[in-house]
Amino acid sequence: MVGQSSAITTGGVFTTASLIIGINSDEKHGYFWGTLQTGAITKFHAASLWEMIRTYMEDGPEYIGKPSPLTYQGLKQQHCEAYEIEEKEFGFWRHFWWAINGTWLGIWRINHETKKMKQNAETFQEIVEWSKPIPESQWATPSNELNHYNEILDRIDYNKGLTIFDVGDIRVKYPYRQPSLKRESMTP
Repeated sequence: MVGQSSAITTGGVFTTASLIIGINSDEKHGYFWGTLQTGAITKFHAASLWEMIRTYMEDGPEYIGKPSPLTYQGLKQQHCEAYEIEEKEFGFWRHFWWAINGTWLGIWRINHETKKMKQNAETFQEIVEWSKPIPESQWATPSNELNHYNEILDRIDYNKGLTIFDVGDIRVKYPYRQPSLKRESMTP
């Protein structure tokens, strides 16, 4: 589940989003008995987190790719895409503002701290062992219900250009019915 909320204060508008992964309660419909909440910037960012997790689980880590390092050029490109402007429209004053507000220093610090975290993680043998992939024989297989919904989404909704936000609750839209067991004719 992806949620987004906004709050208005005297200082401006504060918007945040979350990816919530929940385990449904079998006893109370609509309730979860366990959840994991992951913060995100926007609902699209939260949905992207879910797509990355889903791709990792269904297709494997080789389909995720390595994250690119944070660079000034990359940040500028993301800004231009988010505000739908050409890079040439970025202008001197934006470059100047980013220079005086510490953008370059922030980029260096994020990359430096990320490198330090990776080095620290590699010093603990337990983390290295835990991070190794499990054997393929221990992989879980998707349920028939999950395969049913993925196939329907790919075939019907995504082919129309819809996104996960447009579809709504697929359990209501496309109810899943357990395949019935074939009955053998009873002949005397």
